[in-house]
Amino acid sequence: MKVFEDKVHTADNGYGVQMVVSGGQTGVDLAAWDVAMAQGISIGGWVPAGRTNEAGRIPARYTGILEAPSCLPAERTFLNVKLADATLVVHPVGIASGGTTFTFNMAEALKRPRLRLDLLDLSTLAARQALDAWLRRVRPAKLNVAGPRASENGEIYQKTVDLLMSTPLGRAS
Repeated sequence: MKVFEDKVHTADNGYGVQMVVSGGQTGVDLAAWDVAMAQGISIGGWVPAGRTNEAGRIPARYTGILEAPSCLPAERTFLNVKLADATLVVHPVGIASGGTTFTFNMAEALKRPRLRLDLLDLSTLAARQALDAWLRRVRPAKLNVAGPRASENGEIYQKTVDLLMSTPLGRAS
């Protein structure tokens, strides 16, 4: 889409990630955008109509995002997976559920590269190495990052920030 093409950050960051896409929900989505902005990477993606998440209106500091035609989470999820070159799904310990599983399955259906990381593994060197290797192999210009909302897991925001900052998206390594 032309809207996103105009906002791409062109600095080489070691992985080829030029934009982090998410749906704007609390938890993983906002963590991904916050890390991207901190590292000088553009953000984008589709959010529900009304620009809302479970906390209310998505703050104005998140620019470069578009409202989906409806407020249905499945619609914005489909649009974000379709927009992105690859999808990273971060989820709490155990089996992912709900919208998190839907996102991973949508990436599979659209034949997009995808990686699922369990919160149990996020503090391990192995998980960080797996993410690093996957990003180097896939080199997505637009990386969709998805996972549960903060109300489903109170630690998911900070765990996602820690993982993405340590990987690191915005620095050559």
